Amino acid sequence: MSLVNLGDVASRSGEFGLAEAFYDESFALRREIGEHGKMASSLSRLGDAALVGGHAAKADSYYREALRLSIEIHALPRIIQTLLGIARVLALAGRESEALKILAVIVRHPAAQSWYRDQADSVVAEISATLPGTIVVAAQARGAAMDLVELAEEVLKSDVVALA
Repeated sequence: MSLVNLGDVASRSGEFGLAEAFYDESFALRREIGEHGKMASSLSRLGDAALVGGHAAKADSYYREALRLSIEIHALPRIIQTLLGIARVLALAGRESEALKILAVIVRHPAAQSWYRDQADSVVAEISATLPGTIVVAAQARGAAMDLVELAEEVLKSDVVALA
């Protein structure tokens, strides 16, 4: 079983510290052998573990590092994976409109696997339940008009999410 799989099992079991340790070790090994795409995936999973563990600011940091690497190697699936996490952080920070814009790009992008589309749809539903419909539609329209890589670069240029 790989370190990532062990991290996934630990995360599903609520052992977020253990999951983080497995993902961190996986990242270090992948960096050592130069597997850049898998490094980005490990960083994104570190973000997921931090977010579920209640450390949104730490998650944002992991996601941004993963996004930089994913853009650099033009790994569209990793960009999608990472943007989904960033959208969750933005929603938690009260920046729902920005999150919806990102999610709109994810759900329509051909490189998005069905699991990522389903997750994005779920987050959209959660956010939509708390906002007026006009705001939701406007944010999604802004995202629908954007290119994935262009959006990812814009996200990297934006302020780091400020969370308490």
